[in-house]
Amino acid sequence: MNKEEATFTAFPLFAQQRAGAYSWRANSGEPSGGNTVTYRAPEGASGVSRVNVSFSDGNAIMRPIERSFLIQFGNE
Repeated sequence: MNKEEATFTAFPLFAQQRAGAYSWRANSGEPSGGNTVTYRAPEGASGVSRVNVSFSDGNAIMRPIERSFLIQFGNE
């Protein structure tokens, strides 16, 4: 991240997709809900964090969809 914070948004790619529940988690932190999340880099720190996002529509047939990515912050 070149800035102190970054905002990420998840959304379904299909117009007929029903509303569902999103869950975001950075490293082993507490999960947060909603389709948008903002992360702030720790002051004076540098490193990498793994961000996980999952989506579930409550349908027992469909398993939750989960994806993860890395964000780099600081001067690494």
